Amino acid sequence: MSDSSFVIGIDVGGTNTDVAIVQGHKVVGWNKSSTTPNIIDGVIQSIEESLKNTQENGYPNVRNEIARISIGTTHFINAVIKRTGLTKTACIRQCGVSSQALPPFTDFPKDLKEKIDGGSYLLNGGFEFDGRVITEVDEQEIIDVITTIQQNGVEHVAISGIFSPMNDSQERLVKRLIDKHAPELTCTTSCSLGYLGLLERENATILNESLKELCQKTISGFRKTLSDIGLNCPMFFTQNDGTLISEQQTLDFPVFTFSSGATNSMRGAVHLSSLKNAIVVDIGGTSTDVGVLVNGFPREASTRVKVAGVNTNFRMPDVHCIGVGGGSYVVQHNDQTVTVGPRSVEYRLKEEALVFGGKTLVATDIAVASGLVKGIGNESRVSHLSKDLVEQAVNVIQESVERAVDFVKLSKEDYPVVLVGGGSILIDVNKPFKGASKIIKPPFYQVANAVGAALSQVSGTFDKLIEVKEDQNSREMILQQAKDFAINQAVQNGAIRSTCTILDVQEINMTYVALSRKRLIIKAVGDLQETVSVTNTEKDANVGTEKLDRPVFDGKINDSNVSSVITDKDISTRSNNPQSHQQQTLPSPPNIEKDNYQPKVNDQGEWELSGFDVECLALGAGLLGCGGGGSPYLGKLELLRCMEEGYQPKIIHPKSFKDGFACTADYMGAPEVADERLSNKTELSDVLNTLQNLFEMGFNAGQSLNEIKAIATKNNLKIETMFNGKCHTVDYKNGGSCQNLPKSILVAEIGGANALCPLTVAARLGLPVVDCDGMGRAFPEIQHYGPFICGSPAYPAVLCDNHGQCVCCVYAETADDLESFFRDECVKAGCSAAISISCFDGEKIRNEMCQHTLTQAWKIGHVILHARKSHCDVTNAILNECNGVLIAKGKISDLSRQTKDGFTFGRILIEGTELYQGQNIIVEFQNEYLIARKDSTNQGLASKELSNEKLASTPDLISLVESDTGEPIQSSELRYGIRVSVLVLPAPPLMTSSKALEFVGPKAFGYDNVDYEAVGEYKLYESIAKVVE
Repeated sequence: MSDSSFVIGIDVGGTNTDVAIVQGHKVVGWNKSSTTPNIIDGVIQSIEESLKNTQENGYPNVRNEIARISIGTTHFINAVIKRTGLTKTACIRQCGVSSQALPPFTDFPKDLKEKIDGGSYLLNGGFEFDGRVITEVDEQEIIDVITTIQQNGVEHVAISGIFSPMNDSQERLVKRLIDKHAPELTCTTSCSLGYLGLLERENATILNESLKELCQKTISGFRKTLSDIGLNCPMFFTQNDGTLISEQQTLDFPVFTFSSGATNSMRGAVHLSSLKNAIVVDIGGTSTDVGVLVNGFPREASTRVKVAGVNTNFRMPDVHCIGVGGGSYVVQHNDQTVTVGPRSVEYRLKEEALVFGGKTLVATDIAVASGLVKGIGNESRVSHLSKDLVEQAVNVIQESVERAVDFVKLSKEDYPVVLVGGGSILIDVNKPFKGASKIIKPPFYQVANAVGAALSQVSGTFDKLIEVKEDQNSREMILQQAKDFAINQAVQNGAIRSTCTILDVQEINMTYVALSRKRLIIKAVGDLQETVSVTNTEKDANVGTEKLDRPVFDGKINDSNVSSVITDKDISTRSNNPQSHQQQTLPSPPNIEKDNYQPKVNDQGEWELSGFDVECLALGAGLLGCGGGGSPYLGKLELLRCMEEGYQPKIIHPKSFKDGFACTADYMGAPEVADERLSNKTELSDVLNTLQNLFEMGFNAGQSLNEIKAIATKNNLKIETMFNGKCHTVDYKNGGSCQNLPKSILVAEIGGANALCPLTVAARLGLPVVDCDGMGRAFPEIQHYGPFICGSPAYPAVLCDNHGQCVCCVYAETADDLESFFRDECVKAGCSAAISISCFDGEKIRNEMCQHTLTQAWKIGHVILHARKSHCDVTNAILNECNGVLIAKGKISDLSRQTKDGFTFGRILIEGTELYQGQNIIVEFQNEYLIARKDSTNQGLASKELSNEKLASTPDLISLVESDTGEPIQSSELRYGIRVSVLVLPAPPLMTSSKALEFVGPKAFGYDNVDYEAVGEYKLYESIAKVVE
């Protein structure tokens, strides 16, 4: 921006509309006013007041010299929250045989789904992670679906495809066919919105398309009204990452503006304070947002983001929100203690606060009474407040904000803290502030969000999965090409090339995938050229909004009390949202309010699962996963959907299993692939049918190789020697139906995703699941399975891909050989496959497996949910339930990861807080957390020495949970700054025997100097299922 031109920055919230007029980097006029029911009227009123302010400041002709207007608004996110202004949207998913188990809209809240579900269509197409086509695209099939959508009167289409972020050709083909055969339809392609994680990316695409009509009306309304007052300059909108997008881009991608309010404030803080690395505290009327500036931009969240109850994978700012603001209630209790917030008078501040003649004591009254601010309201109205009350309230407010600042810090060092927002009057800048190297409340702090909107830059991003070769020169060349791409995109978006800089470079490995394949993210930013408009660099991204009729938005919103901020409740990362994974939609579980809830056990002693039981199991399985095993979230969704279709999952007592055999049914592979490709609904039944067919042919566990060869010859099957002669397979590929299914299904590992998928396939087959598992937790490899540790043979075994093609291993020398063989086959199958290994009778189930572990998982999940509901200490509740111990409470301050041989190895440094202040620990993992030890050398992860001060080790269960919510944290979700509690639960006796320790003890994972010591006595639960004679 040239120093002579003027820019208007506008931030429209539900409570206030803020306007700042900026020349160069100087604020020459501003205004803060209440948002009006007709938001456009309020915007115009604020602009006019700001223009008057510029005249008073000696700038008489600003109106005619405005170069651009930049707007930040919560209008579109509020529409999703309020379920207003949304349109029906159809979803076309290109998936071929994959992802059938979880169709579009699966994890939408029911009320939102009813508003926008315009039909789902699962078509041929999709890609594997390595670029292979799942099934070939059928153009006629697409054309037929387009016709159906037209006939149903739906005008908006979301297009998604498996692994489309890596290859967008199929999605682009669908768009071209829509443009050709139904030009009146508009569409959004998922490849233009997000990265891997099919459901989250698809959800974002659906939300985006459902908002387009509202966006069209809103922008048309802004444009017409601004023109009416003589402002015909270009208009831009601020997006989630703190940069600008044009009117057209906003019309195409309204979801990019969802979190613009928080980013505007943080970007404004950069310009007003001249600091590029700091913590920004934005105190509003209802709440306080705290975030970290890194190189002048908000640090982004690295985990799943929930928008109005919908999981998405937007790149959002990592903002921590607390319920303290200028309108927060101040209450003095009977014991004379004082609390501030989280309840607030919200937009009614000028009617309800004491200083304005109201009857409610709020935080603004405290600021006036304490002398922190002058000229607000009538000071005499708070002169009666006691000194003790005022001092306590001031201290409570500051302590709350100090805790929030500490929450977002990445290290123990003090940071500069920049205070912005009208509620900044609540903080005494002259008082020591814990965690702050200095406190800055810059000029124009009241309208920092509008300043941030005015001075936003434009960006370009490279975000792809690429091959990075070992050769350093080749690697540097690839990185430079990607950086050039990001800069060129920023320039195409309107940036001045000479101002473009690389803001961020991230390299992310994928498990199970060759080390050379990485996700590379590079972001470039630059200043906007005032003579050009920001353009959309997606070559096909103009998604047809010009086809929409353009009615002018009248500016009215249904509820004048629209949220002025995007709070934890509405949009957050899991690190600061206690409810981030509790939204239940399929089907609704029993109410947690019923403290006396008891699971249902039928007359046969079978435990019949409810939706609430599934929620409990998923939480418990996540904790028992010890950081690995994959997220139970998708397994939970699939099981709930299975129940919605009328199937009833049942669990039986191990002692009730007497005759016949039971089989395992689970998945192996890369979690990233499973999250993208999803289940095809038949892999597990295919693998079970194939295994049972092998048994019917005569193959069995423990047979000699000669016996196996004879059976193969009898059945006209060719036997092949695989994996250096250690495994043998037969060429039986048919995964079709079997006459004699197993009597029951077994859970291979109770930790993580594999705890729930056996319940789904068992329910569809009409079989129960035995209340036990083979590990008592999650472990990374097949040879860690209890029966194999006890000497049971690991064959026959079957691996099945999403096309129904099976690999049948009829002989393996050891379980370790089978693990290596199946891992190679899993990669060939697309890095995700279903497996079933051998069969077990009742005696082996009761003697070689961990007993009643489904009950254990349920108990853990139930105690977490109950503690959350009762506002009790969740961590203590878990420990009391499981005979566990708490070895650390703190914040992740360092993290290292590497992918090797298909596993993710890593170490994390946790800096102790509260009672553990000064006690740092290191936790090491190989997918699962394996060992925790004190950082005796104080060298952090730089230390190569394995301290003798071991705190816990495998096979005991080391689990990291969010300190506030008890939400289990997978090793793949670890990131800097997360506050965690490190729990250790005793391992089951089956896994602590001298024989078992050879496979799952610390020495088995390379910790030769570590001896296993049990952390406590294992608690064996009584199974919820009953034994019925």
